[in-house]
Parts: sequence; structure tokens; C-alpha cells
Amino acid sequence: MTLLRVVTGSGRPHGGVFISYRTADSVGYGALLYLELSRRLGESMVFLDCESIPAGSDCAGHLFGRLRRCEVLLAVVGPGWLGRDATGRRHIDLQDDWVRRELAEAYAAGLRVIPVLTDGAVMPSAAELPSDIAAFGRCQYRRLRRADIRADLGRLVADLADLVEGYSALDPAICPRCRLAGQPGPLGRASGRGIRIRQRFRLPGAVRAEPSAATGSAGGTVSTKRHRTAR
Repeated sequence: MTLLRVVTGSGRPHGGVFISYRTADSVGYGALLYLELSRRLGESMVFLDCESIPAGSDCAGHLFGRLRRCEVLLAVVGPGWLGRDATGRRHIDLQDDWVRRELAEAYAAGLRVIPVLTDGAVMPSAAELPSDIAAFGRCQYRRLRRADIRADLGRLVADLADLVEGYSALDPAICPRCRLAGQPGPLGRASGRGIRIRQRFRLPGAVRAEPSAATGSAGGTVSTKRHRTAR
């Protein structure tokens, strides 16, 4: 069971999922979510900055334009999400912090915001956050843990199936092997793009490579390079 894309009159993707993360804190989990959700929803329905912003485009303009057209923002929170810069200031307190700007824009645009806590992360309270994103501290969160990566991914996918409106079931043309949580089959068996993520970040085997039908070898990779100012 997969989900159909909804497009606007201009043919541009509408709706979908935006993945927000802090580079030094949770880039590996952000990339893992991108791989799994792209497999299930189609790449055009999942936004991860380093994969979704075209070369030479206005980074901020493209990022926030796409964010406003999404329905859900997944905010990946690791143990260092409230970390500080070299001067001792918390990143989240800075007006130009990318994560703060993404959350503020998501709330202004009416998106559903879901915190996704990785291993060892603690949900920040509303009192710990700037006023423009204080609502984040009151959100119900989900967890993404190494020890339970398959179950946690399955639950999150099931959540998104209920939350992302404007989709209908079963379009094998987008992803003929996709299955939602609760149905047979392992998570993440789509392409070889999970190899680099799994090796570099030592994540569990929820995303693993399959031989390419054309070449018999693993496919490409997901880049974790930043296309803009580091978060």
C-alpha cells in the first residue's frame, strides 16, 4: 500500500513531509527518515534540504517555499538539539538558526509538527524554547531508537498515513514494493542508497542495499553535505 501524490495546477508537488534536523546532532537519522519515507511516498513528497534543493537555486527561498506546501514537519531531536555555539549561546535562541526558522515557519503555515526523539534525547519544555516556537515543547513526540528502529519507523509511517491528507491507497507505479506498518515485509528495502547512511552513521539495518536490476550492483547514495549555512 502506497500513497498517491497530489499536485497543484502548475504540476508542482503539494503536501508531503518536511524533515528538519540539526547537522551536528541528528543528520544520520534525518537521512534515514528521508530514505524510508521516499521509498513509501515517492521522493517528490519528502523534503530533506541536502537532497531536495536543486543546484544553483535560492536555498532559503526554495526551502521555505516547499515547507509551506507540506502538511507535516518531522523535527528530528538528538541529545545536542539545544546545543551551544562557540560563544556559549544556544543555537535555538539565535534568530537566524535554521531549525528555529523552520519550526516558526511551520507553525505560521499551520503544519502538523511532530518531534522525533533519537537515542538519548529529551523533549525540551516550552519554557526552554523561544516564544515563537514554544508550542513545540507541548507536542506529543515519537521516538526513533537504534534498538527498536524497525518498530519505531513503522509507527511513524502509520502516523503519517493518518495525518497527511489528500492521498489515496495503492499506486504501484510510484513504489510497487511499498508496504505500510503491520503488513508483511521488512522496512527499507528499496535501493542501495542506504549503504552510505548505514555505514557512516552505524545505524541498524532498517535501510539496506539491494542489487540494481540494471547493473547488479548497489545504487547511489544520499549526500549529507550542506547546501547552505550549517545549522
